[in-house]
Amino acid sequence: MYIDHWMKKIILSILILAVVFYVKGGLIFDHSQRGNQQEIEKNRAIVASYEQENTIYNGSGNGEMMLKDEETIREGIRSIDISTITNEHLISQYQRTMIVGDSIAEAMLPYGYLNSSIVQARIGATLDNADDLFDKVISNRPQRVVLCFGLNDMVEYQENVSEYIETYNNKIDGLKKDNPQIQILILSILPIQSNARISGKQYLADYNNAISTMCEQQQIRFVDASFILNDNPSLYDEDGIHPKKEFYPRWLLYIAEEFNI
Repeated sequence: MYIDHWMKKIILSILILAVVFYVKGGLIFDHSQRGNQQEIEKNRAIVASYEQENTIYNGSGNGEMMLKDEETIREGIRSIDISTITNEHLISQYQRTMIVGDSIAEAMLPYGYLNSSIVQARIGATLDNADDLFDKVISNRPQRVVLCFGLNDMVEYQENVSEYIETYNNKIDGLKKDNPQIQILILSILPIQSNARISGKQYLADYNNAISTMCEQQQIRFVDASFILNDNPSLYDEDGIHPKKEFYPRWLLYIAEEFNI
């Protein structure tokens, strides 16, 4: 009986020790797992930081790296046979996108390249008189919006470029506030020929430089399609300001490439 008593105590002690080692082992394993997870998260943060520093921002809202070199894109646009581009193709490509702006954008409607569900633009539109156009964006909640302003604003603001940029920032902030996920792309003011009769054209470079800087600060995409007109001045209408119909397919395809749509 005495031996049985001690045998029982020994067996019980072994069981207790086994439980202790099991628990400790689990705790050590769990601690190790947490340590590994912390290390993984640390490494992820380092990679994310590296990617942010070495990624060309494309304005998509997700830091996606641009896969195509800018000059490669432009060469592709230059070489396109626009006779192969149908209105149906462009309308299909621009689904879930809205283009808002002045007469430069409005011309796509009578030319038939896009329809009024995509283009909300008006001859003579400026940032100050386009609240109704921006309201359409807010009510329709597209995935993407392209803003095409500046031609008439330049006439209105003249040398007061900073005031214009303040107005532009307010419009952008309004869109972001209503829809934080919206992807915004800003178009440059297209070049104007020297013989064109329009007030404020001497400030065009100042405006485009300021718009570009604003886009960097807002972390949205800025697209300058000037090369299309500079390559082929015959694409200007007689007024030296507005492009001809043949300009628009290349312009739209270039915007689509830059916006990844």
